[in-house]
Amino acid sequence: MLATGEYILPLDSDNKIHKNYLTKAIDILEKDSSIDVVYGKSLFFGDNDGIREAGLNHVGSFDFARILDCNYIDACAVYRKTIWEKVGGYDGLMPAMGHEDWEMWIHIFLSGGKFYFIEELCFYYRIVAGSMLVTDAEKKHQLNKEYIYNKHSMKIISNLLEDKSKFEMMVKYLDNYKLRSIAKLLLGYKI
Repeated sequence: MLATGEYILPLDSDNKIHKNYLTKAIDILEKDSSIDVVYGKSLFFGDNDGIREAGLNHVGSFDFARILDCNYIDACAVYRKTIWEKVGGYDGLMPAMGHEDWEMWIHIFLSGGKFYFIEELCFYYRIVAGSMLVTDAEKKHQLNKEYIYNKHSMKIISNLLEDKSKFEMMVKYLDNYKLRSIAKLLLGYKI
């Protein structure tokens, strides 16, 4: 990576950040060195229906069981360059484009990273007919979900076992991926 600063904020060319987002996010990161990723709410806008608040209701504090099921944290988060380097950045081997940030959030959490949610509007996300977000979304989601689960299976299981409140999520995960997980356990894969 050629970036020389301490923090990274990915922003697609057709999206916009709120005027206070960067200042607030950097302030949070500067005040608490244990936090690695800062993210917030988005406002979707674009084709057909103008501005809509779909993104405002689907974000919240970091929840590992929830992030395993779907990516509710947008790529437009501010994070430390050091955490990016620690996890190796985006995984270019994912089977379908569009969820590299999702895999990275899971990888960051499993590597000990901490997240902070700003409960206010932070950026504007443009929706365009035929965009990556809406084209074959479910198929891509399932392909990438399986890839992420396989890549991080041992650490996912270990984390789910540590917290009994996540038992239901662990049962669901093992039911879907039990053969791979059991094989890795028997072969002595390290967590």
